[in-house]
Amino acid sequence: MAKITPLEVLRLSTDDLPLHERFPFWREVFGQSIVRTDFDTVNSSPFRATATLHAFDELGIALGTTAGLRASRGKSLLTDGADDLLILANLAGSCLTSYRGGDLEIGTGEAIMRSSAEVGSTIFPGPNRILNLRIPRRVMAARMAAPEDAFMRRIPANTEALRLLINYVVTTVETHQIATADLRQLFATHVHDLVALAIGASRDATELASGRAYDGQVAVVGRVERAPEQPDHGTNSNASSPTSTEEPRFAPASRRTRSSSSAPGGVPTTRKPSSVRSRLHGRAFGCGR
Repeated sequence: MAKITPLEVLRLSTDDLPLHERFPFWREVFGQSIVRTDFDTVNSSPFRATATLHAFDELGIALGTTAGLRASRGKSLLTDGADDLLILANLAGSCLTSYRGGDLEIGTGEAIMRSSAEVGSTIFPGPNRILNLRIPRRVMAARMAAPEDAFMRRIPANTEALRLLINYVVTTVETHQIATADLRQLFATHVHDLVALAIGASRDATELASGRAYDGQVAVVGRVERAPEQPDHGTNSNASSPTSTEEPRFAPASRRTRSSSSAPGGVPTTRKPSSVRSRLHGRAFGCGR
C-alpha cells in the first residue's frame, strides 16, 4: 500500500461530479487506488461521499461522509500484507460492521477496532460522518498485551477517553496544520495513548497513557493555536491563555477546513476516474509501512 507523505492533506469529494460518475470515481480512485477497499452501493439514493486524509508517523487519519455505501476488504486485498489496526468512530448516523463471523451495529458516537489483515465489511446506510484511524499493530501492542482481544468490542459513546479522542483529533485536523516534526510526533503519540485508553489497556499502560494524553493534549492544541507573532518559548506556568485550560471541542462549521477542488500535487477531484487514478497511482492512505 502506498502512502501520503507527511504534511500532505488529500481531499476528495464527489460533489462536483455528474451523478453517473460519482460512484465509479469513488470506487476506483478512493477505494481501489488509495485505501485498498472494495465499495458497493446499497440503495438507489444519489451517491455522495467526501474524505480528507492526513498522514503522520505511525498514524493515518481519514475524516469523511458517505451514504448508501458498503466498504469491504476481501481475501483478494489481503495480499498487500497490511496488518494495521483500524479504529472506526461513527460520528453521525449508524453503521453495521461484519467481522470474524459476527455483526455489530455501531451507533452515533460509538467506535470499534479491527485489523486490516482480516476479511471484514461495513455498511453505511447514511447519512454518515466517519472518523477512521489507522495505527500499526506493533504501536498498540506496546500499550496493550493483546490488541486482538479488543476486536469488535463496542466502545460506548459515553466513554470519556473516546470522547476526548474524537474531539482532539477532529479539532486538530480540521483547524490546524501541524508543521513541526516534534509537534507532529507528539500529536500522534497522544492519539495512540487515547486509543489505548478508550479500548481499555492494562493498568500500567493506562496510567502512562493518561499522563501523556490528558496532560499533553492541550499542549499540542495550545501551541499550534499561538499567533504567529508569539513564538513558542515553552510553557509559562503563569500564563492565562484559555487554550491551556479548556478541552478541545468540535470546531464550528465556519472554522472547519473547506474542501479543495484539487488534491495535493494539483490533481483535480473532479476529473474522470481513469485520469485521476493514473495520477494517484502509488499514493494511498497508509502508515507504518
